[in-house]
Amino acid sequence: YMNIGVLYSNKGKFKQALDHYYKSLKYSVEANDPMNEGIVLGNIGNIYNKIDNFEKAIFYYEKAIKVNKKNQILVSLAYNYYNLSLMYQSK
Repeated sequence: YMNIGVLYSNKGKFKQALDHYYKSLKYSVEANDPMNEGIVLGNIGNIYNKIDNFEKAIFYYEKAIKVNKKNQILVSLAYNYYNLSLMYQSK
């Protein structure tokens, strides 16, 4: 579902992208896959950023940071902090 969400996001179809990201998130949590969970949380944050819902974007970036920090997924963690910093910079 995450890859389909990426495709929809790249096409500018953000509602469909979110639908697939939320499905991916559900399955990631059920499968206890923190790497995928952290990535998809960041992707959800990216969509909310693109549609100018900055509060939700920050919320999902912070959730991604929590998951990635807890599981030492450092590359995703770096992206999350970078995206979050851009949100605060644009405020």
